[in-house]
Amino acid sequence: RIRPSPHVPAPEETLDIPVKDLLFDARNPRHPKTLFGVDEPEVMDWMVENASIIELMNSIGEQGYFPGEPLVVVRAEEHPGKYYVVEGNRRLTAVKLLLHPEQATKRKKAVAAAAQLAKFKPRELPCQIYTRREDVLHFLAFRHVTGIK
Repeated sequence: RIRPSPHVPAPEETLDIPVKDLLFDARNPRHPKTLFGVDEPEVMDWMVENASIIELMNSIGEQGYFPGEPLVVVRAEEHPGKYYVVEGNRRLTAVKLLLHPEQATKRKKAVAAAAQLAKFKPRELPCQIYTRREDVLHFLAFRHVTGIK
């Protein structure tokens, strides 16, 4: 049995949340500072150009979304019913573009081809909901510096 880390609180709950209700974390420490506070299309453009999104779209489109890797989210208090994705913005970008390839402004043909070939286009994603963003940042820093990328 896996025991929770004393350094990372357990999530409030784990739910499948509609993709339309998931927002990018404008303060993601893994993004360049030029992306802090920018709109969703700019984050997605950067992801397409710098984060191997086409390959991830192809993988999710072919195999489906692996439920063993839920997104880590916090409630977006200023947007009731919405959630900020603290961990999993690459996966969120890939799924959003599978569902809406017309939103791509970079590598449009590759995005459109990946979406067209996709057998799977998830409309909901598994998410672990945490009370506070700060509750998971220490763990995520450790995970990305010494663990999986």
